[in-house]
Amino acid sequence: MDWLYSRNKCYYFSVMYQKEGDWDESQRFCSSHNGSLALFDTQEELNFLMDISHEHQVWVGLRKREDGIHWANGTACSSSL
Repeated sequence: MDWLYSRNKCYYFSVMYQKEGDWDESQRFCSSHNGSLALFDTQEELNFLMDISHEHQVWVGLRKREDGIHWANGTACSSSL
């Protein structure tokens, strides 16, 4: 799949190693390509990601920690999402 551009962000869907990976493995893959698992700030961005994933299960940059749910970049996830 090619890169997709929407609202000043680029997205790339990878079939990493032709197998399923876990969150950490997926984040490492993205980092090795100067990227990150998808981060989104609005319901509109979430809807866009859901639309382009075509019902496939995908990893996004959210992770549950002891102090709450955070993005891959360390910022806390807004409760509005």
